[in-house]
Amino acid sequence: MTKIMYPTTRELQIRLNALNIFEEHGLAPLVVDGLNGRKTRQALQFAMRDRNLDHARELFHPDGITRIHWHWTGGTYEVTGFEKSHYHGVYDHLGGKHYTKHDPTDQADYSYSKGIGCSHTLNANKGALGLSIDCMGGATENGRVADCNGYPPTWEGIDAMLEDTAMYCKIFDIPISRWTTLTHAEVQPTLNIRQKWKWDIRVLPDSNKLLDAIEAGDILRERCKWFLEK
Repeated sequence: MTKIMYPTTRELQIRLNALNIFEEHGLAPLVVDGLNGRKTRQALQFAMRDRNLDHARELFHPDGITRIHWHWTGGTYEVTGFEKSHYHGVYDHLGGKHYTKHDPTDQADYSYSKGIGCSHTLNANKGALGLSIDCMGGATENGRVADCNGYPPTWEGIDAMLEDTAMYCKIFDIPISRWTTLTHAEVQPTLNIRQKWKWDIRVLPDSNKLLDAIEAGDILRERCKWFLEK
């Protein structure tokens, strides 16, 4: 039985967008605002009818894992226990994978007070896995460029993270999309869940240019599709 018995409106909007429900009907994606407006109800009707479903929860994977958030640790090139405590996987600059004590399926029942799941994204942990590249310790930015302080992200670390992202996408039926596979910096503009000035991941290897959050996320998503198709 699915862990998402009664999905919230925000969860539905995210899932409907990720499944391209409106795009299939030539319409723009939903604004994720948590409000059960006419467009949200219409998109849900389309989804239920087109897929011959009886309940909204059938749109979701039974384990209740719906998204993957990409982070950087803000640390040096040495993975620490503290860093691992906040994520389901940490990926070093050489592409090494460091898994943690957190069971991914626990995230569907996330509760900070009960110690269930891991806390990686402010007010957006339920149903979301947190994966992080280990880099950017002491880094700063001025709005246009970043000083990576000797610990920039590497493609080896990013690709290790994206390879695991593709694995989890297959396991939990998560589409690669702006709403369901996204960087921490995209959570506020895309999901409308306020964060505290997060800018990971807006710097990519081989450049100190500070990219727009969604521009950087799109690059990672395109790269992730290659791993999904392997």
